[in-house]
Amino acid sequence: MRKKWLWSISTIVIIFSFCLAILSISIVFPWGLIGKFLDDYQSLDLVGYIQLLSGSGAVIWALISFSFLDFRKRRKSERILQNSDPLFLENYPNLKLCMQRLSEFGGHEEIEYRLVKSASDAPEALRTIKKNNRTRNVIIVPTRFWNKFTDHPEALSAVLVHETAHFNNGDIALLFSTRRFILVAFWICFFCSSISLVSSIYADSPSFELIAIWASIIGKSYLWNVIFLLLLLYLLQKKIEGWREALADQEAIKICGEEALRDAEKLLEGKHSSGFNFQRSDRRQVERALVLTPYWIIFLGFTISEIQSRFIAPFAYLREFWGIESIALNILFEVSFTFLLYLGYFYVLAVVCRHAIQNGKNFVDTFIRNATFLVVGSSLAWLVIEVIPLSLASTLMPEGYDNISRVDNLSSFITFSLLSSAISSSGYLILAGFGAWISASRHRLFIGILPGLAWALLSKIEMYFIPSLFEGWLAIIVTALTVIALVFYNRNHMSLCVASLKSYLSFFPILLLVFAGYMGYGDTGHLAVCASYSGVSKIESGNVNEAIPYYEDATRYAPRHPKVWMELSRALARSNRLREAVQASDKAVNAPFNFHWSEKFQTLALAGALRLKLREPGDLEIAAKYFLEAEQMWRDNSRLSHDEVSIVLYNIACIYALKDKDAIESVIYLLEASKLQPSIAKQSFTDPDLSILKLAEQEAPSNQDVQLFKYLDNVSAEHLRTLVQRKELSANTLLSFMAFRAHEF
Repeated sequence: MRKKWLWSISTIVIIFSFCLAILSISIVFPWGLIGKFLDDYQSLDLVGYIQLLSGSGAVIWALISFSFLDFRKRRKSERILQNSDPLFLENYPNLKLCMQRLSEFGGHEEIEYRLVKSASDAPEALRTIKKNNRTRNVIIVPTRFWNKFTDHPEALSAVLVHETAHFNNGDIALLFSTRRFILVAFWICFFCSSISLVSSIYADSPSFELIAIWASIIGKSYLWNVIFLLLLLYLLQKKIEGWREALADQEAIKICGEEALRDAEKLLEGKHSSGFNFQRSDRRQVERALVLTPYWIIFLGFTISEIQSRFIAPFAYLREFWGIESIALNILFEVSFTFLLYLGYFYVLAVVCRHAIQNGKNFVDTFIRNATFLVVGSSLAWLVIEVIPLSLASTLMPEGYDNISRVDNLSSFITFSLLSSAISSSGYLILAGFGAWISASRHRLFIGILPGLAWALLSKIEMYFIPSLFEGWLAIIVTALTVIALVFYNRNHMSLCVASLKSYLSFFPILLLVFAGYMGYGDTGHLAVCASYSGVSKIESGNVNEAIPYYEDATRYAPRHPKVWMELSRALARSNRLREAVQASDKAVNAPFNFHWSEKFQTLALAGALRLKLREPGDLEIAAKYFLEAEQMWRDNSRLSHDEVSIVLYNIACIYALKDKDAIESVIYLLEASKLQPSIAKQSFTDPDLSILKLAEQEAPSNQDVQLFKYLDNVSAEHLRTLVQRKELSANTLLSFMAFRAHEF
């Protein structure tokens, strides 16, 4: 395969199509069910077995289907060749011009021409395998075509150069294999996803009630992934052939001229057959077909983010399936995940910038325009695939159903997601732009890969092993030096058009996004992560006071993320700096990017616990507010951690005992907390905050009360409160229940 094939725009579509097709199959693969089956095969019900058989067979079905289609294609090619006769162009004196054109183009010496009776109007390029495993390049020439074109050597040369270009570009086998594999992946993904959906709905709502079916569908965010994967695969496979034919047309125009193609079109009366595309009759139309339009650049940005997003799932499942937890494996995964995004951006920019340099266009304008479109595409992918499904599920989930992990504050969620995606993409795009410039100038893809590989590898090594040595700047400095060294080494081969001031000013939006990321408006960056890891290492070594400055650095680099404020708050609390810890926890609660319910619940629980511990004037009231808000989140979504919920309920019981002297409310919350975490019941006996309950003095309940207690064990706090209000349950009975539970544990 010739190297110039790698610089073809259509190759971008080929590579991304393969990646998407493979990942589409990995999505329907039931990784979790396989692990469950191996642990305890009897734990699976009929629905589980259906999903296991359909999903785990996806890879096998894909290979069998692909092999079958490939076998059919080969058999068809063999039948055609068996019924064909050799054709020697040099035996026709009137075709000297045609032979001259083919010699000028090159590559025809390795091609066999075969004459065959066929209903087709145009030749077809075939690549088959000989018995000695050597490739055999054949151009099938229909007799109708041959009889019509023999007296028109100029038109014939255009057609044959077009077909020869397919071999020279190395696209015959890959083109058909890619389209065949995409077709297989499309239908297998559709079939397995449909089975999985129906099985899941049946498991969630065996009665098939309409509202239950709706709740089940809303709770399955993977449906969005499947829908968009199928759409992407469909659009990509439609575009592949068009670009390949356009590339062959361009070679034919370059060697034979536009008039030759027009003559061929007239001879064939405008009919379009497989293997030759007569739709483009002038150079402008061909060049337009070979250019990645803004819509397609956005589409590729969307596809790159989709590939990266889908890559994480199989790797995470495999790591869980193998039961392996190691720093080396984490580094390998994160390096791959980071490098994948860079590689996608780099390859698109390298190809389009190479074309810009070849055509004498401004590299700066080309880069900044396409980089902007890639940012837009990546942000749209994050919005459509990640943000909208969670937001819709949180908004549209029917009351009483709890099939999702909720998010809060829709506007902040969308703002964060779009901003974070755009900022993260901009940093990689700046780096990929340098790599693309170097690669396009030297015509070597590998050179441009080095900056992204250096960053992906060094940033993770620094993060895990030496986060405090250079405080996160080592990877940044080394990556910058790598770029400078590559530019200096290749300075004699660089070709950069002098751009206008307006062109350089167009860099400002992307640079602004990069700066915004440094200021903490996007996701937690490398500096914040290194500072956080440095704090963790100090905590683990017992140096809490030394960890605090690192956590403070993390909050400065990522001030809008609740996690870094929580880490600082916990470290300050361990150093008995409670007032500062409370202030940090308040900032965690009010952080703009605190929208995931699980994380928001943790910030409320921590802030309330610190207020309860500090107990300065007004702290108990604020703690009660935090705890009750966290309690309501759990009432609305029981998928939150039950261990964390039990602590919140326990603290609410303490608040009622301390602040309101309300024994009934206090014991009701204690009962519910001990139901979620039985060990917490023993703690209530010695807790001075609960001294008002006098649990140690309670008498053992009667047998009748024990039976009642077992009956009420699964009753919610709200129902217990109602029973007390109706005087169907007394406060003493509740206290004896709590004492019984503590003794029972």
